[in-house]
Amino acid sequence: MVLILSLLSCFFCIRWSQRKQKQYPPGPTPIPFIGNFHQMPIENQPETFTKWAHTYGEIVYVHLFNKTFVFLNSLRATQDLMVKKGTIYSDRPTFVMWDDVYNLKPVTTSLKMNGDWREHRRWMQSALETDKALLGLHPLIRSSVDKLLVKLLNSPDAFFTHVRRYSSDLTLDIAYGMDNLTNDDHFNSTAQKAADAIVHGATVAALVEFLPILTYIPAWMPGTIYNQDVVKGRHNVRQLLDVPFSLLVKKIISGTYRPSFASALIEAKSENGQLSSWAESHIKGASATLYAAGSETSAAVLLTLILTMVLHPDVLEKVHNEITSVIGSDRLPEFGDRKLLPYVEHVLMEVLRWNPPVPLGVPHCLAQDDIYNGYFLPKGASVISNIWAISRDPSIYPDPDAFRPERFEEMDAETLEMYDPRKYVFGFGRRICTGRYVADLSIWLAAVNILATMDIKKARDTFGAEIEPEFSFVTALTRYPREFICSIRPQAPAAAELIIAKSH
Repeated sequence: MVLILSLLSCFFCIRWSQRKQKQYPPGPTPIPFIGNFHQMPIENQPETFTKWAHTYGEIVYVHLFNKTFVFLNSLRATQDLMVKKGTIYSDRPTFVMWDDVYNLKPVTTSLKMNGDWREHRRWMQSALETDKALLGLHPLIRSSVDKLLVKLLNSPDAFFTHVRRYSSDLTLDIAYGMDNLTNDDHFNSTAQKAADAIVHGATVAALVEFLPILTYIPAWMPGTIYNQDVVKGRHNVRQLLDVPFSLLVKKIISGTYRPSFASALIEAKSENGQLSSWAESHIKGASATLYAAGSETSAAVLLTLILTMVLHPDVLEKVHNEITSVIGSDRLPEFGDRKLLPYVEHVLMEVLRWNPPVPLGVPHCLAQDDIYNGYFLPKGASVISNIWAISRDPSIYPDPDAFRPERFEEMDAETLEMYDPRKYVFGFGRRICTGRYVADLSIWLAAVNILATMDIKKARDTFGAEIEPEFSFVTALTRYPREFICSIRPQAPAAAELIIAKSH
């Protein structure tokens, strides 16, 4: 043990002396061996890292044990590196929790920039980015929104569950052609637990990411990562990969399946009715990526929208007025109405800016040493796009903590094109989310239909006093509101009648 500690001390002393010889970006002062680990927050990471940005600038360097992190805190720096230098800034670091602990592979998000990743990318682009593919998804999104409206009408107090189920059902239908699988309470619980394990196990502060040796400590030892929760998480993640895929294969064999992302790949990759082990595992991984990523982020945006409408009734009134003036009260909004509803568009932009669903993005990995603005950035560094800091840049968005959709009305067309939050909340460069257009469509149609039909306001207690909603967020890989209480009711009997008529 003494020998091991001595060797580690020598290693880190050498690393420290090498660091002093190069001009690294500024950052909080590290200490030997652990670096800046003692300064890493367990909660509110986006806010803390943004404070570091205010102190140290648009590029911040952080050292955690034997790993280096570079935080990009401005839109300019992120575009300069992740977009313009995408050839060397598009790899992924190793995710110990995802890859080794949960065996969550080969999912598209964590694949290295190799042939397998390029194959996944082609699959995703063909299914989710072409005009033909997106137009083909319109009826499916419309049907899913109609189901959501009925649920909100019948049991509005369960809106939190309904919104999350809307996102889950839709993405499951796109991925596997079977939205009704989430009606299975067991699978729905398993899938939600798997998603929670994925998003909470990938935080920057997960100790195992920096000390992978912990994965070799026996499971029976108290306090190790292989505790009961992790074992259950690994089981749930495996179920998420295997269960819907197996059900789809059975449906294909029986001829009762509906076309989907996974079914198209199974048909394309089958030879004599059989899939290779490579094809099976990668189709599972790509399909699970589509499902898990899409359901979590879309739900976060819609729940944030509802929270902001409760907190800002003046904004909701302007939205109601715009929708009524354009659409009237005798039909529900459709995709073709989008260009006629600019204020609704600005409200959704502000929702994305005010609470980005993935506030720190997914880390990229630098493939070779680089120099930027005189700073040395080392090969292998995890590069973090601090989307939270970008969305809070006061030079772009004055009074950034305020929820104010009018800020986008005040921008000229060129400025709006540059600083539309949809330009950065879905990631950057070659690793930009391939499902961003589907997410945008599904969020918009759900949002505008909820806003067109529902009155959203603070709930009241038994004495008639307003109940302030909890203003708190769960932050891990994603950031979404904690469950809160509000009142969601039809604006008028005519709105309820429209929802019922549309559902038949």
